Amino acid sequence: MKPDILLTDIRMPKVDGLTMIRQAKEIVPDCIIIILTGYRDFNYAQEAIRLGAFDFILKPTKIEELTEVIVRAVKEIE
Repeated sequence: MKPDILLTDIRMPKVDGLTMIRQAKEIVPDCIIIILTGYRDFNYAQEAIRLGAFDFILKPTKIEELTEVIVRAVKEIE
């Protein structure tokens, strides 16, 4: 699959989010990646942005914040 928007966490079983961002950007360079995580390590956030993540949202989050980021991502695609 080649998604336009990808939501992911940083820490997951089998593959971490940063590795997944690298791999996704190789396959779909224009994919918009949004990190949704409870992991608050600044180094991970910094690396995710460096790798091309569109935004970094900390859990718990309000649905309004998540919706706002997704709306911005959709506008970016359009």
